[in-house]
Amino acid sequence: MATIGLLCPKFEACAVESEIEEEIIALAAASVLIKRTKRRRKRPKFHINPYLQLRNIKGRFASDFQDLRQYPPSFRENFHLNPSNFDYLLTLVGPQLEPKTRARGDSLSAAEKLAITLEYLASGSYQRHVASVYRVSKQAIGKIMDRTCEALYKSLKPLYFKVNNTTDDWLNISNRYHELWNLPNCVGAIDGKHVQIVNPPNIGSSFYNYKLTTPFPFTEGYLSHTLLV
Repeated sequence: MATIGLLCPKFEACAVESEIEEEIIALAAASVLIKRTKRRRKRPKFHINPYLQLRNIKGRFASDFQDLRQYPPSFRENFHLNPSNFDYLLTLVGPQLEPKTRARGDSLSAAEKLAITLEYLASGSYQRHVASVYRVSKQAIGKIMDRTCEALYKSLKPLYFKVNNTTDDWLNISNRYHELWNLPNCVGAIDGKHVQIVNPPNIGSSFYNYKLTTPFPFTEGYLSHTLLV
C-alpha cells in the first residue's frame, strides 16, 4: 500500500473517499430496512377499546339510570340525592358540561357526566371502578370529574356560599332556626367528621371519644338553618 501510495499520491485519498461512500451506502440501506420494518409492524385492530364502545348500550348510565329514577330510595343510595334534586343540579351545570359538538356519537351528555361524578363522590369508590361500570376510559374519567366539580362549585357558590352582611340577614337565619329546630338565637351550626388514627404516644386518654377510639377532626363545616353549607 505504501509503495502504491508513493507511485500514486492520490491513491490514499481515493481509498478514503471510497470507504466514506461505502459507509454512506450502508447507512442508507440500514435506514431503508428500518422504515420497512416499521411499516410491517402489526397495526392495532381498533382505536377504542371494544368494551368502551358499548357504553351507550351496556354502560351503567344507559342501562340503569332511568330504572333507578323510578325507585327514589335506590336512586338516593347511589347518588345521595333524589331525582328532582339531580334534575335541579343538571339545570345549573348542564350548559357548562354539554359537549361543544355532537358530531361524535360517543360524546358524553351533561347528565351522564353529572351522574358519574355524583356516584363517585357518594360511594367513595375508586375512579377505575366507576370508569369501568360507566364504560369510560381511565384517562377521561379524571377530566370529567374535575370539570364537573368545577361546574358545581361555580354554580352553587353564589347560591349557597354567600356571606350574610346585613343585620336582617342574620335575624332571618336566627328566626328560621327557631322555627325549624326550636333553637333560639342560633345563626349556624358547626359539624365535622372524625377519622380514626393511631394513638399518639404519651397522651393517655386525652383524645378518646365515647367509642373508645382515637379520632382526629378531619373536616368541619358551617351549616345554615337549611342544612346547607
